[in-house]
Amino acid sequence: MNPLADLSKSWEKRIHKLRLRKYREQFGQYVAEGDRLIEQLVVSGLTPIGCWALAPDSLNVPAAQIEPEQLRRVSGMETVGNSLAVFPKPVFSADAVALGAVECYFDRVRDPGNLGTLLRTAAWFGLRQIWCSPGSVDAFNPKVVQSSMGAVAEVAVHYRDFDEVYPLWISQGRSVFKTEAGGSHASVLLDDPHVALVFGTEGQGLASDIADQIEAAVGIPRAPESQMESLNLAMSAGILLGYRALNYPSIQ
Repeated sequence: MNPLADLSKSWEKRIHKLRLRKYREQFGQYVAEGDRLIEQLVVSGLTPIGCWALAPDSLNVPAAQIEPEQLRRVSGMETVGNSLAVFPKPVFSADAVALGAVECYFDRVRDPGNLGTLLRTAAWFGLRQIWCSPGSVDAFNPKVVQSSMGAVAEVAVHYRDFDEVYPLWISQGRSVFKTEAGGSHASVLLDDPHVALVFGTEGQGLASDIADQIEAAVGIPRAPESQMESLNLAMSAGILLGYRALNYPSIQ
C-alpha cells in the first residue's frame, strides 16, 4: 500500500478492522492518532504504511491530505486529532529472553491506559521488555498506543504464564520480589544487580498461585493517616523503578 495514497474505502475498512485484536494480529499492523504520537513512532524507527493529516505540511512525516469528515469516520478517539497513521508492528529481537538487570511481570493488566503508561515508564527507565499474564490487554490496542506515547515501538510485551517466566529468573540467580503493601523497604532492590518485580492488580493484588511461589516482597510505605487501599499500578511501578534507578549504578 502507498503511504501517501488517498484514504480509500479499502483503507477505511482496514482501519476499522484494526480496532480489533484479531485483525491487528492477522495484518501485523496497528493505528496511531495525533501528530506528536506519529512523529514519536517515526523517531523510534517505524515507517507508517499509510498516513493522513488535515494539514500534511505541519506534520514532520510524509502524509496525504484528509478531510475532517473522513478523519472523523475512521478515528477511534473521542476528541479527533489532526492526523492518523497505520504502522507495522515493531519487530523486536528474536532473543526475547536476553534479560536486563530489571525485569517486570504484570498480572492481569486489563486497563489500556495502565498498560500504555507502564510501557512509557518502562521505556523511560531503559527496560527493553515487560511480561504480562495471558488475557492482559493487547499492547497495540488503540488506547494503549495513545497512552504509551510511542513506547510500544521501544518496549516489547511478552504474554506468558508466570510458571514459564519464574523458572527462567531463578535459573539466572535473579532476586524476585512480589509487590504488596506490607513488603520490605525498596532498599532491598539494591542488594542484587539482577532483580525482578511482580505486580498484581490494583484492587485484588497478585493471583494466589503466583504470590505463593514468591517469598520475598517489596512495598511502598503508605502514610499512617491515609485511607487509600491501593496505588495505581503504573504509579507503583514508576516509584520502584525510579528508586532503583536513583540508587543503583545501572537499571539496564
